Amino acid sequence: MKIIRALLFLLFGAVSAFAVDDDLSGKEVFTKGFPQLLAFRGEMARASHKDYAAWCGSVSGASGVVRKFIPEELPQLYAESPGWANRYAAEHPAVLMLLHLNGESRQVLTDPEVHCRYFPGHWVYEPGTQLTGSIGLADTEISVQDARPFKTNAYVNRERDGTKSWFPHHIVLVPLDEKGKRLWYESEYVIVKSVNYERNTLTVDRGQIFSKAKAFKSGRTYVAPLAAGVWGGKPMWFYNLSSVCPADSNGCRAADIFVDEIAGWFAPGGILSNFNGIAFDVNYWKVRDESWDTDNDGQSDAGLIADRNVWREGDWGFLQKLRQALGNDRLITCDGQHEENQQAVGVLDGIESEGLVQHNDGFRGFSRTVNTHLYWQENNTRKHDFRYVVLKLMDKNDEARGDQLRRFGTATACCLGAFVTGTSAPFLPPGFSEPGSLGFPAGKLIRPAQNSPDLLAGTDLLQHLQGDSCLIVRQNDRLLITADPDRNALQPMTVTLKNLNVPPGDLTIFVTMEAADPLEGFTPDARVPRLVQAEFSKVPDHGEGRRVNEFYTDLYGYIGTHSPSVMSFYLRRPGTGAGKMDIKFKIEGRGRAVLHAITAHSAPDILIRDFDCGVVAVNPALDPVTVPVASLLPGISGLPESLVIPPLDAQFIPRVRQD
Repeated sequence: MKIIRALLFLLFGAVSAFAVDDDLSGKEVFTKGFPQLLAFRGEMARASHKDYAAWCGSVSGASGVVRKFIPEELPQLYAESPGWANRYAAEHPAVLMLLHLNGESRQVLTDPEVHCRYFPGHWVYEPGTQLTGSIGLADTEISVQDARPFKTNAYVNRERDGTKSWFPHHIVLVPLDEKGKRLWYESEYVIVKSVNYERNTLTVDRGQIFSKAKAFKSGRTYVAPLAAGVWGGKPMWFYNLSSVCPADSNGCRAADIFVDEIAGWFAPGGILSNFNGIAFDVNYWKVRDESWDTDNDGQSDAGLIADRNVWREGDWGFLQKLRQALGNDRLITCDGQHEENQQAVGVLDGIESEGLVQHNDGFRGFSRTVNTHLYWQENNTRKHDFRYVVLKLMDKNDEARGDQLRRFGTATACCLGAFVTGTSAPFLPPGFSEPGSLGFPAGKLIRPAQNSPDLLAGTDLLQHLQGDSCLIVRQNDRLLITADPDRNALQPMTVTLKNLNVPPGDLTIFVTMEAADPLEGFTPDARVPRLVQAEFSKVPDHGEGRRVNEFYTDLYGYIGTHSPSVMSFYLRRPGTGAGKMDIKFKIEGRGRAVLHAITAHSAPDILIRDFDCGVVAVNPALDPVTVPVASLLPGISGLPESLVIPPLDAQFIPRVRQD
């Protein structure tokens, strides 16, 4: 490994003479107040790579940089980028420098060194079949027991203009010994050219992807397609990060090799030695596709084996090893905008929300963003709370009101104690004068909906609830939810709030809940949360098509074992009259949960927060809302009695300073 690491250093340039700044407390993101800006991506911009001065200008004004500097995804990455970034990190010690790194897959077609590090058993495969006819070195037609697993249009490449193109399957041919054990080091990669499903034959290109053509025996050769996604215009293979990944001749799984490789980049003298950490992209808590065969037994398992989530086990172990390798003085973050994204609270320093809600949703699933960030903020034990929102708007209707939604996203992030990103100066959307202009939070987050009448007031909550696959019993002033012992271990506990009388207009539900038992496979000290999803019996049609309409109700939150979580579930109901509604709460895991309270309010979930230099108010509703800010913040002079906030927008009120 030491030899390989040294070769990698030579590939990317000379050894730096600078040392990393281990004290992150002095970084501008933690010292200059909100909003704080991170320069995000843009590593392929030609103009910024004219010379070092141009590169510096492309990130000027940002308190941090999050970009790709390793060609794991973009083989055409500018060769000078890592050296310039490492130099910039040393020359600007107050600026945070993070590597944006694909955390689940690797471009394998252009770099032979990848195949020196990782052996064929380290990648994810889909179920395959047996070779039914022996082949020699020159044979390009192979006969298999079942040709159905193989395709010429296996991996989709989605262009920015919406068009699609396809790549054929990459396949491994791996011989088997007398006991059926796979002899990974004797395998060969081939690429499908055509498939004859009637004859069960494949026409392939032999000896591909830095492998050599070999002879294989009928009945003693396993033939399987590689799982792959397309980034950077080429198929990328997925690391098998599960706890059942095959080990190489040194006893190392894919996660071990990946950790060692990353540690080499950040080590003294490494190509990224002055960097402050990693912002992982797409490192998932669950498998990406249920077709995956993570234990290589020839059957799809979706990373779930004998009621164990072996993918989650393996990824948790990977992140723990990486934390140990990089130490506590570097930041590690992962995507957190989807339920299958990272939940490794206590190991990671925070999360990235790619888009305020997700990359193609700038506002609809508002509650899940609020719940996710608040859980991380309140439960993470790491020294630095580092969370950020990428102000990305990929939906064309969202981009049509881009300034408005980026202002909405920036204000929401500030209220949640998170930073934001931009791709070019001046970074901030209209309405925010400069980075740090708000200062630091001077008070707690205010939710006016909680002060509005509770639709459940005066009722016995237990009488409104129905348990499915669980039992709900009163325990002093709270309700204990216990799983039915006969239920499927992977089936959530479901608690339904029945027949809620809902007036016309928007509805916000607040649920205060905690986990009495941690998620399976974890101790309470891990602080790994359990997911709580909400489902509504009656939802309006927002007229954006079925797929986008579902974003409005794709709402969830998290509960842990250390303190109750107050989760909000905000349902917009434009033009909807009064009626009865059922609301289901699906609780992940088989452990007990404690329900402290449920309140229901006929009001939007407005966010308000006081800062040193101003007050921020956020309106997630589809209509303007009048907020009595003076009564909500009685200790602040100079505030108007009320404030009208436009729909899906935010208002900023400067603080009046007096001598």
